[in-house]
Amino acid sequence: NFGVGEIVFTRQAIRGDRIRQDVIGEVIAVTFVKGSPREANVSVRLSDGSLQVFLPEELIGDPQFNQETGSYPERE
Repeated sequence: NFGVGEIVFTRQAIRGDRIRQDVIGEVIAVTFVKGSPREANVSVRLSDGSLQVFLPEELIGDPQFNQETGSYPERE
């Protein structure tokens, strides 16, 4: 669902008394694990510089990112 270099947003999540806010980041890796109940993990470098791993359903992709070419359209 996501490509390396794609800009993504995290989905806001509420866990107990904590709320994880929406954060912007860049996909740096997509990992597939054979036989795992999780099909894929997406490694994202967040805007604060930290690296976190998310499930695909925890992220919102950028509709301008071209999945076929793995890049953004050229700007004129």
